[in-house]
Amino acid sequence: MIKQILFDCGGVFVKNHTIELMEKITGDRKLGEFFMERIYLPDSPWPVLYDSGAIGKEECTRRLQALIPEMDPAHIELYMKEWPAWQYVLPTMDTMVDELHALGIPCYLLSNYSCQYEEFRQFVHVLDHMDGEVVSYRTGMVKPDIRIFEYAAKTLQLDPAATLFVDDNAANTQSAAKAGYQTYQFTDPYLFRKFLQEQGIGIKGE
Repeated sequence: MIKQILFDCGGVFVKNHTIELMEKITGDRKLGEFFMERIYLPDSPWPVLYDSGAIGKEECTRRLQALIPEMDPAHIELYMKEWPAWQYVLPTMDTMVDELHALGIPCYLLSNYSCQYEEFRQFVHVLDHMDGEVVSYRTGMVKPDIRIFEYAAKTLQLDPAATLFVDDNAANTQSAAKAGYQTYQFTDPYLFRKFLQEQGIGIKGE
């Protein structure tokens, strides 16, 4: 039985608009696509360092400028300044949280975010409706490290067996399952709503 839901943020509540933002900054769609490809290289350490709080915004900017010398450093600096305002909430997910609360199901957040989360969250009002949150940069841990799932259970006072963890990343849901959570790998709001209905949660709509 699902008594509460623990949500990821990026890819679940918001869509990534990195390409569009960098296109706006540079005036070149291909540069936006190139930047997107380079910043998430599998062997790049900066995302973990940034999301764990090990480095701050200025150091992260310097690392990205060094990682992508093909791009104008000023463009990368501007990207780091503006990206928090370029994450848009999926409207149906915002509504769904309200519906879940109306059914008496608490909603929590467990997300990998850097110190810029504090800038970002002012643009994502669904986060104001969370019953509690764990953000990676405050903990020194990042998903899929199983310790952050254990930390979330303790800090938010959750029973993992009665908690559904929702994330778009398979590595994260797999780690959560090892920590005892029920899990759901998110792809789109329609399928998630259908899943909840199949679990006996009386959420309306299709």
